[in-house]
Amino acid sequence: MDSALSLSNKILASLELKDGLNSLALAEDLNEDHQKVIGTIKSLQSLGNVIKTEQKTQVKLELTPEGNKTKIFHFVSLCKLNQVEKFFILTQSV
Repeated sequence: MDSALSLSNKILASLELKDGLNSLALAEDLNEDHQKVIGTIKSLQSLGNVIKTEQKTQVKLELTPEGNKTKIFHFVSLCKLNQVEKFFILTQSV
């Protein structure tokens, strides 16, 4: 079976089980690339009265390793420690 058709069937089957879907969660559930899921959804949408879509924007922020380091430096600077103790903590955590 064609992979695009297979993905279309998986999306439609998922819609039968739920009232609505989030494409990010669906891509993760199906172990598919999000852009591939979006493309397939748009293909289904172009067929006419098959599915109804609504675009929503989701913002997700994640700390990078550098962000975690900044958090540690900030925390240590607030602690009442001498310079040697601060140095030890910083060198062990970064």
